[in-house]
Amino acid sequence: MTTNSAFSVEIERAFAGADRSLLNAMSAAFGLVACSDQVLEQVETSRFLALAKETEALKAIPWEQVETAFREWTQRLLQEGETGREEALKAVSVVHASEAYRKLVLGSARIALISNFKVQDMEEKALSEIAEALGLDPAQA
Repeated sequence: MTTNSAFSVEIERAFAGADRSLLNAMSAAFGLVACSDQVLEQVETSRFLALAKETEALKAIPWEQVETAFREWTQRLLQEGETGREEALKAVSVVHASEAYRKLVLGSARIALISNFKVQDMEEKALSEIAEALGLDPAQA
């Protein structure tokens, strides 16, 4: 393998890893808001999947992995309570260094907030926690 090939493979690996981190962060953030009332509605699932299809940074990831990541995070949040919430916030915080990823993750959470056409206090609280995990002022959420 030539030096250029090795370098290309390394770059590809770095971006692939970042995209999966973004997928986890977006899935976790959306799930934190959508599952904050302990119910995941079909419309919420549909909204996330539509959002994921439109997110350029996720297009290189096979679709079944996108669906799996979302379903795993939402199941975890619904089944594991506080432990699941803490793990989801950790997944969100992983992308805090990238402004572009912070915007995508926060945008994902905002879409979750309105995806079932009603905004609840617990959803707004989850949005604030997501902003904090991203290193942002919760008032910016």
